[in-house]
Formats: sequence, structure tokens, C-alpha cells
Amino acid sequence: MRNTVSLQQGCAMMFRNYPDVVDVPAMREMLGGIGRRAAYALLKSGEIESVKIGRIYRIPKLGIIAYLCNSSRAAEEEQNRKINRAKSRGNCPNGLE
Repeated sequence: MRNTVSLQQGCAMMFRNYPDVVDVPAMREMLGGIGRRAAYALLKSGEIESVKIGRIYRIPKLGIIAYLCNSSRAAEEEQNRKINRAKSRGNCPNGLE
């Protein structure tokens, strides 16, 4: 059975040392040191919730946590699809059957 954590619980556990609203450099750090262009691309595309005040982005910590949760969920679903395809072809690696 899979453990699930609400966004509020995740917020309490993740990024305790960050304020509730961060700037782009802090967001980059929270996401493992991603590049500047990648950070702005995530904000401009709306993948990470943000508010733009003048020329400055402000990012809610919960928006970053939601992005991470959605990204990990999508990766898990893709992995399950690959396993199911391998099973249907009869060439599933040992231990995944």
C-alpha cells in the first residue's frame, strides 16, 4: 500500500527553512539547483504557480511542492506503463512480474 501525504503535510516536512513565498533563486535551490532558464520556463508555462509583481516573480512554497508531487506521480505512472508493456510482450525483467 502506498503512503500518501497531503500538500499541507508535505509543506510541514519539506523546505522547513524557506519562507512561505520565495523568489526565483530560492526556487532554483529548492529544485536542486536547476538553471535560470529552466526556472523561468517553469514559471512562464504555469507549471509552477507564481505571481509576477512588476518584473519579479514570487512563488508560493506550496506551488513548488505541488509541482514536485505532480512530477513524481507522472514519472511513476510512466514507469508503470513501461512495466505493463513489457509484461504484455513477455519480456518483463525478473522481480517485476
